Amino acid sequence: MPRLICITRPSHLCRKNGTIEIREKGQPRGELIPVLQISEIFAFGEVEPDPALLSLLSQYSIPLHGFENGIYQESWMPYSGVVSGKANVEQILTLEDPERRWKIAKEILRGGARLRTAIARLRNPGKADAWEDAYLKILSATYVGGLESTRTSVERFRLLDAQRRLEEGWNKESLDIAVSLARAVVMGAFARLSLDPWIGVIHEDGVLPPLAEDLFFLLEPILIDTWNIFPPVKESPMCRAERFRSHISRPGAKDGGRTWSLRGLAVREGYAIVAHCVAGTPYRAVNRVEIPRAA
Repeated sequence: MPRLICITRPSHLCRKNGTIEIREKGQPRGELIPVLQISEIFAFGEVEPDPALLSLLSQYSIPLHGFENGIYQESWMPYSGVVSGKANVEQILTLEDPERRWKIAKEILRGGARLRTAIARLRNPGKADAWEDAYLKILSATYVGGLESTRTSVERFRLLDAQRRLEEGWNKESLDIAVSLARAVVMGAFARLSLDPWIGVIHEDGVLPPLAEDLFFLLEPILIDTWNIFPPVKESPMCRAERFRSHISRPGAKDGGRTWSLRGLAVREGYAIVAHCVAGTPYRAVNRVEIPRAA
């Protein structure tokens, strides 16, 4: 089964026929990994990919995410080969229709509120009712304000998130690391989705393309706030990579006999949006998603 590769030291990335060589700088040889065994690459150390390698990653729809000092910088995304013409057309038609776009936006905000109140009950049960009231108040105002109020509502949600996390003991450095990892996870989902990430529902700009920002807003409580231990600031890249793999491998949802990991939730959510745009299937944000308990 393809696996997530974490690179923790400055390295050269080269194509060797159907394999990728990860060679630490200053070393004559490196590790050879068959491309079919790779699903995604997270580069926590400085990397230099050659053009032939990028062509190979594009051929097999493998994203490459770059970090600097633990902070997300950018993703090299081969999504252009995945976007379906029919799905892309239906995505545009859906989001150009204010009524249909509003339905999806409401679901993203409703789902975001549900996950945030669930996190509050898990992390701070004594004040959970107060946090739930605060999030639902914003949601109610959005239902009155309509599509034009959604971006303001997202900003208000995030102000509450910041207050809640401060009470829960997050420090800025650890939060920045957790946010960066979550952004890359969401961005990586678009290598498997027949959606254009630049055509958003709520967002028009951000660190990520607009639709990726929409999914990041929706899923950030479960991707960020469920770390068993806040990511230490002074932690070796190798240790961080191992804890990151463990974190995103935890179960987040079940569909029949299939269990979705936290890493797969953005893909699952994207599939639901595609089904809504193409087939008219009702979209229910984060349907059957459950907050994992601390280990």
